[in-house]
Amino acid sequence: MLYGHLLVISEDPDDIKFAKYLAATNTLPFDVTTDPKKIKDILIEFPATIVLWNIRGEALFKKTQEPLTYFGSPARIFAIAAQAVSKYPHLANCRSYGHLLRNRYEKPAPLVCSKLIQASLVTQRFGLLRFFPGLTKSQKISITKSTQKGPAVEAVQSFLVKKGITPRLCAQAAKAVDELVMNAIFDAPVLDGAYFRRAIPRNAEFDLEKNEIVEIEVAEAQQYVGISVSDTYGSLKKSVLQGFLALDYQDQKYVVKKSDPSAGLGVHGIAQSGISLLFVSQPGKRTEAMIFFPRAKTFREFRESFHFVSILSE
Repeated sequence: MLYGHLLVISEDPDDIKFAKYLAATNTLPFDVTTDPKKIKDILIEFPATIVLWNIRGEALFKKTQEPLTYFGSPARIFAIAAQAVSKYPHLANCRSYGHLLRNRYEKPAPLVCSKLIQASLVTQRFGLLRFFPGLTKSQKISITKSTQKGPAVEAVQSFLVKKGITPRLCAQAAKAVDELVMNAIFDAPVLDGAYFRRAIPRNAEFDLEKNEIVEIEVAEAQQYVGISVSDTYGSLKKSVLQGFLALDYQDQKYVVKKSDPSAGLGVHGIAQSGISLLFVSQPGKRTEAMIFFPRAKTFREFRESFHFVSILSE
């Protein structure tokens, strides 16, 4: 049994129905309200409160934002939306939430959200398999040289093809893994506050030290597949990542900075593709960047399925 509480801030019957299921599945006390005072009272009385927050409407967002900002824990606040965060101008500067859920509640949403809730209520959140059913097994690939990135990504794609994942989704997942491995090798390494590999050409050849080996892990369940890419730097900054996700790169006013070659475009592109993202990070220790996607029969089914972006970082 988890120690916690579940609060849903919404008037949408589907949101409430889904929240009731999650509360029952995780044995959590359950409340529904959009009243700011009651929200504040619940958060103060139950510090380990999980919040499902409908942010689709600007009026409800503005009405309920203040108590969540001052009394809620972002790791336990699940914002519910219908589109990417960049499509909601009123969310541009909001950092109160740690998860953004697309309001599609068919499988595998119930199982995955339960796993995310469980992770948000504990301090040890690392490990791809904690987000899968108990008997799930995984396979791992260790990258010790920069030149192993390509073969490793190809191996992941081949694995997905053999498992019967639709070809277009296999290619999309492989592209996402390639971006995450690139980030782990070139963007994550930091020394004395300086990111010392960001300016290095992406085709450079070098060995990774024993303490900076990048690991890929792949797991599959009946309903979905997950892939993790880990680094040993823990240099992920939640505020920076959320800032990238909030940007509309189709806006001609945005210009990529030369000082930041990645500019968040890779992560932003993964989120826009419909693949779900989860980042678990401990500063100076480790970051695990994970992707998830349902075992959809067609690419269209995948694009219309449940989707989330989550950040669990200290």
